[in-house]
Amino acid sequence: MIGAVAPATSGGGSGMTDPADLDAERIAELQRQLAEATEQVARVHAELAGAGRGSGAQLVDRLAARFAGPPRTPDVAPLAPPPRSVPIAFRLAVFSWSWWEQFGLVIGFTGPIALWGFFPWTIPLGLIAALVTIVVLRGRRSWVRLRLLKWGQVASVTGAQELSQGTYYSGVTYSNMIVPQARGWDVTRDFYSGPATTTQISYSLAGVPGTLRLRGLPYDDGVVLADSRKPSVALCVSSFPYAVKPDAGGELVGRLRARAWLGIVLTMLIEAGLVVATVASIDAFWR
Repeated sequence: MIGAVAPATSGGGSGMTDPADLDAERIAELQRQLAEATEQVARVHAELAGAGRGSGAQLVDRLAARFAGPPRTPDVAPLAPPPRSVPIAFRLAVFSWSWWEQFGLVIGFTGPIALWGFFPWTIPLGLIAALVTIVVLRGRRSWVRLRLLKWGQVASVTGAQELSQGTYYSGVTYSNMIVPQARGWDVTRDFYSGPATTTQISYSLAGVPGTLRLRGLPYDDGVVLADSRKPSVALCVSSFPYAVKPDAGGELVGRLRARAWLGIVLTMLIEAGLVVATVASIDAFWR
């Protein structure tokens, strides 16, 4: 037989809670919530009163930041302690495709074409400058990425502040381009048309604070990896041209998409052709 449940007793010992006391507590709680809601409505009215000082989008951003509070890094899969083994696929991704690099090469070759027509001996100078620029930019970017893959740890994000947003007259805007955005470890890469946003992310690792700037879409709780030896070196996982989400054991998977492999092959062919063209131009105009 199931025993009867004993009624709740109060500290006075009478054995029953007075329903009138419960109703009074509920009324007091509702009054407190109403007061908080009234205060928030007053704040919103104050923001609306000053809307003439900024655009509607900026007003929405300010209100969202006020009520949402500081961003937090979501619960993510654990990462194996450093140093970790970096898969060979990630090392080959040093040659990952870059639209900005290809755009720069096109502009660099077509811009001074009149100069090269009158002074063809300057062609090797332009090709050498292009090679040096590619080596420096790719080398620095890839060194930071590989360093974080080996020594990085998940940092605690303490805040995110939008610094600027592209407009028609200034800044960077995208037109039907693939732009990454991270949520946790997962990164989406979708076509996007609109303004580029620069966000300053504040984070800490082992009690050491740091900041980094993220350009592209607004920050959306993506994982930030910071160097365990020097926490000031950090990147959001959306800044990697591949997925760095670890497996169940915390190790890096090292899997690239077919599109990423195609970009690596094309980049290697273009840069190899650039090297051949540089050597040939030196032989033709400087000997």
